[in-house]
Amino acid sequence: EAFLYTMMAKELGFQSMMINRHPLTPKILQILDDLDLRFVDYSKEPDAPFSGGIDLLIDTSGDPTTIFNFLRKVNYNGVVILFGTNGKAPAGSFTGVDVDYIVERNITIAGSVDAAKKHYLQAIEYLTKWHCSYGDKLEKVITAKFSPEDTSLFTTKQKDELKSVIEWK
Repeated sequence: EAFLYTMMAKELGFQSMMINRHPLTPKILQILDDLDLRFVDYSKEPDAPFSGGIDLLIDTSGDPTTIFNFLRKVNYNGVVILFGTNGKAPAGSFTGVDVDYIVERNITIAGSVDAAKKHYLQAIEYLTKWHCSYGDKLEKVITAKFSPEDTSLFTTKQKDELKSVIEWK
């Protein structure tokens, strides 16, 4: 999800970056570089990219610790969208100090798990446009293709996986 959100933010003229709490493999880093997408390994650079703060934070990890670390970097009147879910993440703690921080800075937090049909149609338009703009570079983002009958897509994660797709015939 982070990859597509970053592509969309770039398309709309935002300065954006992907942040991961674990290093990415050289193969994935090369794909991001080819598409001119910025990446920060949060485990190595927890503060470097945020000197100006964050206006819009879209979390796709679902990890409470990651969310709260970045929540402290959100600017006044900022927006946080929680997109990711992670039932296996360790429990986090949410205190009155955290509530004060959110309220006093007028930070808006919203959950988002799905889109309307029109959003999927818009996504197809953007993917078509990006295919023309980036060509083979965008093709590298699809790291696996599955048949509709192959349920392993939902049960395993491939090494260097970015986006897996179901290939309908």
